Amino acid sequence: MGSTSKNRLQVKREAYEWHLLLLNNEAVSVEDRRRFETWLAQDPGHRAAYDRASVAYLALGTLEPAQIDSDVLVIDSKEAPDFASGRLSRLLRGLAARPASYGIPFAAAIAGLAVFLVLQPERTPPAEAFVTVQPDVSTYETARGELQEFTLNDGSSVTLAPASVLRVTMSQDSRHLSLTRGAGQFHVAKDAQRPFTVAAGHIRATALGTVFEVRNNGGALRVAVEEGRVEFSRPKIIAGKETDLLQTVTLTKGEYAAAQVGSPYETFGAISLDEVAAWRRARLNYESATLFEIVADANRYSQIPIVVAGDQRKLADFRVAAYFDANNLDEMLAIFPALFPVDIDVSDSARILVRIQ
Repeated sequence: MGSTSKNRLQVKREAYEWHLLLLNNEAVSVEDRRRFETWLAQDPGHRAAYDRASVAYLALGTLEPAQIDSDVLVIDSKEAPDFASGRLSRLLRGLAARPASYGIPFAAAIAGLAVFLVLQPERTPPAEAFVTVQPDVSTYETARGELQEFTLNDGSSVTLAPASVLRVTMSQDSRHLSLTRGAGQFHVAKDAQRPFTVAAGHIRATALGTVFEVRNNGGALRVAVEEGRVEFSRPKIIAGKETDLLQTVTLTKGEYAAAQVGSPYETFGAISLDEVAAWRRARLNYESATLFEIVADANRYSQIPIVVAGDQRKLADFRVAAYFDANNLDEMLAIFPALFPVDIDVSDSARILVRIQ
């Protein structure tokens, strides 16, 4: 049975248990190896999950418990591969007793996980848990130059910037939104039983009863808080790979966090409340922006595509602070050569060319 017929958490749990079993070669039989290879071949997602588990456990001993995705620890043996739980228990305890091989912090983390796995009580779900209710999934999209407000079925409201795409999934126990492009401002209706989380790229913003902005634009990701608090989190990246270990920071009113797609780093700082979702007033404000982020913003308003040409690596780390009026893109383009080593070519009526020198 491949991961297409399993939920993501079940595949993740299986990957962690396979990783733990295979850590100790002495405890692995030929049959174990055969079943592991069969499991890998069932679905490409199994290999990706196993790789993530391998990287994650290398870092487990260096993190505080609050930084670890609860999915890493909640492993139900009934959903795991079919080797005996008693054997797994002995394996885990054996690994925890070998600090010379794996390092003391790692051994301590494994020991804690072993106790959790062995002593986890049997849970009997309430009767209503067996009633399956399909989540409500909606997609909201704005056109180029269009600003629009939407009311979600939980009472929350969303204002989307031009050329933005937002996918909303409402279920019995969660409210998950994915901003695949553009920017949005979120007024969140309180519901303690259903977390309200907005994903953009590899970052997550979980509302703690608040008003906040999320941007996903030209590789730049940002969360800014206008009111209340937001839990900003992203996966810990090790050796260039995302893991299931989370790094989490709580942002309060007038604070922001920013990251770049593909980068393991983020920045934090203070922001004027007038600057949060300033695009609602056609203001494009930048404190440390790349050419590509600004052009991506401009393209959400421009009726003629703006295209960057040339070796983009030359400007990958080139950042500026600037302010533009989205209603006056001609002025923006005229200023570009003073900010970046570029030329502007408007000879083609079908596009505006920003040529890197």
